Amino acid sequence: MRILTVTGSLLLAGGASAQVADLTVDPGQSSLTVEVSAVGVSDSDSTPLAGSVSLELDSYATPTGVSVDDFALNATNSLSFNFSLGFLGSASLTVNGISASYAAAVPTAVAPVDGGGAFTIVGVPIALTGSGTASASGLFSALDGTTVNLADFGTFSGDLSGTVQVVGSNVNLAVSLTGTGEQVVSGVTITSTADLVLVASGPVPMVACIGDIADDFGSLGADGMVSFGDFLALLGLIGPCPGGTPGCTGDIADDFGTLGGDGMVSFGDFLALLGLIGPCP
Repeated sequence: MRILTVTGSLLLAGGASAQVADLTVDPGQSSLTVEVSAVGVSDSDSTPLAGSVSLELDSYATPTGVSVDDFALNATNSLSFNFSLGFLGSASLTVNGISASYAAAVPTAVAPVDGGGAFTIVGVPIALTGSGTASASGLFSALDGTTVNLADFGTFSGDLSGTVQVVGSNVNLAVSLTGTGEQVVSGVTITSTADLVLVASGPVPMVACIGDIADDFGSLGADGMVSFGDFLALLGLIGPCPGGTPGCTGDIADDFGTLGGDGMVSFGDFLALLGLIGPCP
């Protein structure tokens, strides 16, 4: 079983999120192993992986749900396969330009996380790309000079099972994922099994709250705190929202300071901001 481990820094302890955490894959600890079978023989090869993984926890304090939003992975090396039936023939294939990505337009369903952190996301789709030209003889001769493209195996699908735990300031995820695909090349059925191992890390996303529109220096962008910097930013936003549409940056209240955008950044927003000073929940 292959293990995927993801670690991210927890920036806001106790903050419920539902925001996407973008993680960077460590190629020194991440790999893709592909086993290819044809004419009763098989071979496998592995390559390190680089890239990114995006996932989402319903809470970055005590998660009870997890989903995968996306992953985009690139192999740092090619994969080479050699098949031999002795005097009956042989074949070799080197695949270049390999990548693996999440093959769906929407995130996975949210999987429940139990008290021990265990979960399973069923049927995570994986798309592989990469191609190579086979050199073959004997019983494999039909493959000689044929281009084999991993994308032609179709979408691989595997279950992502493991645990997710928040330990101190880190989020730790350990899972396994294996998928299988098949294609017929020049009359020869080729089966491929992909086994993903990923280790990635990145910060848990900052959880913004109403009024948190800037950092301490007034530069736009949430910092997890409603403070003097948000007042500075609000000064530069005074006026109507674009198109008069309520809810633009800084439009958090009506003219009387009651929360709820009114299409205008005005004195009422400053009044509301006074009652929001402090760290985001």
